[in-house]
Amino acid sequence: MRYFIYARKSTDDEDRQILSIEAQLVELREYAKRENLAVVKEYIEAKTAKKSGRSVFNDMLLLIERGNADGILAWHPDRLARNSVDGGKIIYLVDQGIIKNLRFPTYRFDDNAQGKFMLSITFGQGMYYIDALSENIKRGIRLKLSKGIWPQWAPIGYINDRQTRTIVKDKGKAPFIKRIFELYATGKYSLHEIRDKINSLGMAGRRNKPLSAGQYQHILKNPLYYGVLQVKTSIQKVSLCDDWPKKILCKLEKDKNEVVQSSRPHQQNLQRQIDLIDIKINRLIDIYLEGSISLEEYQRKKEEFLNKKKDLQEALRDFADEGNNWFELAKEFVTSLNKAYYIVCEGNLELQKEFLQKIGSNFILKESRLNFSSEGTFRHYLSNTPYPSWRRGWDSNPGGP
Repeated sequence: MRYFIYARKSTDDEDRQILSIEAQLVELREYAKRENLAVVKEYIEAKTAKKSGRSVFNDMLLLIERGNADGILAWHPDRLARNSVDGGKIIYLVDQGIIKNLRFPTYRFDDNAQGKFMLSITFGQGMYYIDALSENIKRGIRLKLSKGIWPQWAPIGYINDRQTRTIVKDKGKAPFIKRIFELYATGKYSLHEIRDKINSLGMAGRRNKPLSAGQYQHILKNPLYYGVLQVKTSIQKVSLCDDWPKKILCKLEKDKNEVVQSSRPHQQNLQRQIDLIDIKINRLIDIYLEGSISLEEYQRKKEEFLNKKKDLQEALRDFADEGNNWFELAKEFVTSLNKAYYIVCEGNLELQKEFLQKIGSNFILKESRLNFSSEGTFRHYLSNTPYPSWRRGWDSNPGGP
């Protein structure tokens, strides 16, 4: 019996943990040698199997139908198909006796009714995994967008923050992005001229290669740089319609403003120093473009400015965060409680379970009563308040704030 070897791996997420094509071939060759299988040809394809239409795969099946081989040797059934069309075609060819055998080092196939049934289930599992993965990714993207978070890889001028899973400004490249828009807004420079000027300042892509004119065009067309997130699907916005959250948040905001007001002069002084450094950096770029200083002088002075700006920004951030953290926690606390109201009204048991896990632990159901320890994630909200007894002044069922 003659066999075709088929090895496939795509760059999509579903194949991230699959052996490379080279590793598959090594394993398949050793398996063929160990089992004394006659291999007449090897087929290699780097393409996803989510959709039908793989040219190499189709050519292989066509040659099998012509009698050039009797069976297929692959690492696993999901290498052959992850969609209903290709999976169904393989099972049909097996059922018609055109494909006489299928061999896998990781899966046993028997050419009988039960074997074909199990093979169809295996193909279905592969298809289900792809569909579920797609839905999970889309749900994650929708969640990020609903929070105003960029859901994709950070464009040039931004970097991905692994801790917060958001994008933040790239302090080294952000001034270049700003300069690109400023030059283009004058109407005096073409894309190639902008490319030459900005690249000469040290602008480079992720692989430290100079940007092309096409990349500069993409930057200028990217709405993210002027604060717009484009999405193909609409995002449901949830608004709080109850009066209580609005009144409490209004009171919290008033308290916060009183605290911030006392520290405003120092923060304004730090911000003025930061703005002055930005002006100096822009002037430095203009001086360099005019040819008044050398590239070495420009780079040295620019580094001095950026280091000083970084120190000032950290001082400003630390000063601002020192007294304001609890206010943000309080807002999140009130908002979460308001969401709990809607969770109860909707009657969604899964959401109710998730909310309970936030506010407690060690759940015990005894005598039709649910008992638990209130050591959930809400405790840190109360422990961080600057007024330890702020909640004691409120009745458990208040009539007004």
